[in-house]
Amino acid sequence: MVSLTKALAVFGLAVLAQAQIPSFFDDNAQAESICNTDESQNVVCYKDSEPAKVSKSSAVARLKISESWCTGWLFGSEGHLITNNHCINNDAAAANTRVEFASVTPGCQDSVSLGSNPGVYATTNVTLILNDVKLDFALVKLNLVDGFDLAPYGYLQASETSVNVNDTAYVMGHPYGKPRRIAMVKDGTTAGRITTTNYTERVQTDCYNVDRLGHNLDTEGGSSGSPLMSATSNLVIGLHNCGGCKASTRAYGSNYAIKITYISQVGTKVTSVGVKSAVLTSPVTTSAPPSTPSPSLCLPAKANYDFPGNDISYVPSRQFKDCCAECTSTYGCNFYVWTDYNSGTCWLKSKQGSDKVLSFGSRAAFAPGGGVASTCSPVEVNTDYAGVDIVGVAGPLDTCCDACKANYKCNAYSWFNGVCYLKGKRHGASPNSHVQSARVYKCAAPQVNTDYVGNDIGSVVAEAAEDCCAVCRSTAKCKAYSYAQGVCYLKSAKGVTKSNGGVTSATVA
Repeated sequence: MVSLTKALAVFGLAVLAQAQIPSFFDDNAQAESICNTDESQNVVCYKDSEPAKVSKSSAVARLKISESWCTGWLFGSEGHLITNNHCINNDAAAANTRVEFASVTPGCQDSVSLGSNPGVYATTNVTLILNDVKLDFALVKLNLVDGFDLAPYGYLQASETSVNVNDTAYVMGHPYGKPRRIAMVKDGTTAGRITTTNYTERVQTDCYNVDRLGHNLDTEGGSSGSPLMSATSNLVIGLHNCGGCKASTRAYGSNYAIKITYISQVGTKVTSVGVKSAVLTSPVTTSAPPSTPSPSLCLPAKANYDFPGNDISYVPSRQFKDCCAECTSTYGCNFYVWTDYNSGTCWLKSKQGSDKVLSFGSRAAFAPGGGVASTCSPVEVNTDYAGVDIVGVAGPLDTCCDACKANYKCNAYSWFNGVCYLKGKRHGASPNSHVQSARVYKCAAPQVNTDYVGNDIGSVVAEAAEDCCAVCRSTAKCKAYSYAQGVCYLKSAKGVTKSNGGVTSATVA
């Protein structure tokens, strides 16, 4: 029989003997996660040779959940933290989670032990926002003690690029509840690396190892929830959750991590479960419009992302929907991001930055006049668009937006079973648990409360102003539109403009 402590060591969870935690693994589970010999180091050992990596490690926290120990890290800029689901899998565990930053040793060779070198406590309880058993992750919100400032610790960002075998990598965390350590080399001086990009276990265990990243970096119980980092970009590529290495042998095998790209995709659910101190609006709806529908004033960008830089000012606001009016009334504002910072804030920007950072709960949009040439709306989950199919393009969901942008006739898409079905226009929507859909806007940024006078060539009933763009682009001689009272008025030219409340107009880009 494998002891409870050994079984949990496979998961990387350090637990005291009296902890009441269920066993996760069968008796044949491999309990070691040191790869031959432990070559991890106290983080201070790298302060001169790898200052950027040491700086990134400040976002890593030591977690004590009742009597067990794990690792977590700040994910995005709004006080969210990621760890493993087997560390925090319910509200009771969340309510008994202590989050500790800055537990480090002053010297490189200082001896360490479980719980030694105390840092600073950010909170003694967290709120569970989102978790997934098979992807073994938990997203929590820190309920900070009064006056605690997270800013000095920074935050980590997820990589969106694919990972290849032999890519260099490193792990930073709190193995066995010890002060922060970095595992960066293996076999003396060789950089740690990715050993596989598609490991799937032959017999399913509670690791749920399907299409996982393998790495040869040393971990121990308590490393659960540690970020697996790209050594070249210092971005997160995986969430360590499962041991597999063998000690005292050069044929040591691998440890395993969930691909961060999988977690990022699931993370979009956060907009439906709610984030503490925030009121989140839904993506574009597909329900029937009211008798006098309100036009869409601003065009949403990708949800759950922040776009750093280009700030003009910021305005406290509890709801995302209020940011549009703030931006349109602020000179020079063409883009904005809403986050739950300080119970809700609109960050007004001169333009969308070229960089984007995964930040659960954040919402962004282009304001009228922003010069949008091609913008994809947030994905509507479990929704199928009726429409004129152009072509099917094989690929994952996150490739559909670019595929539609690249096809001149495409103005929307529905994704099903690994295929992006590109559509010339969207003719309503219907519930479908296996389909995800989105619009792709390809007209100039709309002018709100503005009517284009004359030059009418037709009219079409539509749910929202965004739909007028697709209708106009697929109509011969249509160069512009005005949207009012649920109708797209198609026009051969922009012509004279006049102020008209409730009317939204745009030209075909």
